[in-house]
Amino acid sequence: MGRSLKIGSVRGIDVRLHITFPLIVIWAAIDWAGARDLAWTGALYGVILVLLLFVCVVLHELGHSLMAMRYGVRVKDITLLPIGGVAQMRRMPARPYQELLVALAGPAVNVAIALVLGAIIWASAGGHFPTVFRLLRIALFPSPRGVLYYLLMANATMALFNLIPAFPMDGGRVLRSLLAMSLSHVKATVVAARAGQFIAMGLIALAFYALNPVIMLVGFFIFTGATQELRGAHVRRVLTGITAGQAVGLSAAPQLDPDQPLGSVTQLAVFNHEPDFPIMRDGKLVGVLHVPALNEAIKEHGPWAPVSAAMRVLPLSAKASDSLYEVEQLLDDSEAEAVTVNDDNGFFRGVLTRQAIGQMYARAFALRS
Repeated sequence: MGRSLKIGSVRGIDVRLHITFPLIVIWAAIDWAGARDLAWTGALYGVILVLLLFVCVVLHELGHSLMAMRYGVRVKDITLLPIGGVAQMRRMPARPYQELLVALAGPAVNVAIALVLGAIIWASAGGHFPTVFRLLRIALFPSPRGVLYYLLMANATMALFNLIPAFPMDGGRVLRSLLAMSLSHVKATVVAARAGQFIAMGLIALAFYALNPVIMLVGFFIFTGATQELRGAHVRRVLTGITAGQAVGLSAAPQLDPDQPLGSVTQLAVFNHEPDFPIMRDGKLVGVLHVPALNEAIKEHGPWAPVSAAMRVLPLSAKASDSLYEVEQLLDDSEAEAVTVNDDNGFFRGVLTRQAIGQMYARAFALRS
């Protein structure tokens, strides 16, 4: 996600700091230094609090990530931003109950941390628990107890805030997964996203009334996330209605012989705009030639070198009956750019690329508009 620095790894998941992360640390130092004239003591306290808070954020995101990995979802990394953490998953689990567990895993971590801190505070207070106002008062002044009280309230707030039933909060995914148990995934997403937009507009109206810029930013954040989910639902609806066989059926890519010279492909490339030409031997696919790299291949191997010298093998394959959405998920999971498409009998039908999927979506969207 943008420019970031790797600071560690957990179970193969990179934990990264975005280049803007120091801004929240600087802000915390300045804000706490100015509070009640605490000066350098306050600045140090603010920095300690925000760093410990982001440790909790990492644990929250690890809760999501490790649960997702149990269901075969690949997690690329966790990136810490000034506004929080983001776990980059290739996709969400297919089954609603799995998405429900993944969505709840993050807040569950915060609840567990809050319970542990609460038990420590309760034991240290001789079996009594301070009131909320006392917790706030002690948390505002530098002390070991202040750190415990602050983290207790921060984790409780994080859990509750993330359970707001609106995308991109965890609560939005909880709502969608519950709806998807009786509705289609697309319909469930639309309902949950609309609910998120409604909540966001309510927050923005409240922000205007209370003149509170923080609430306004939260409202815009939720509205933007809900809108992105709506767009994703529309893409999924369109791509689910098109099969891989239909997509490659429109392909006019010429078939190459592995022994023909690279130079002979130049003229074919001029009159054909397909990005990959299949290379066939005895009716079987042996590889593909990536046309945008043709000139570099000719420079490297020479125009009389065989096509096989520059071909690449596509390890991924899809069935002609698979939807484009399923193919796109396959490409995302494997971080690949293209797959071969075969019919039910295993015979080669064509090559399907990300570019081709995008073109099919644009064409289908134009026809529906």
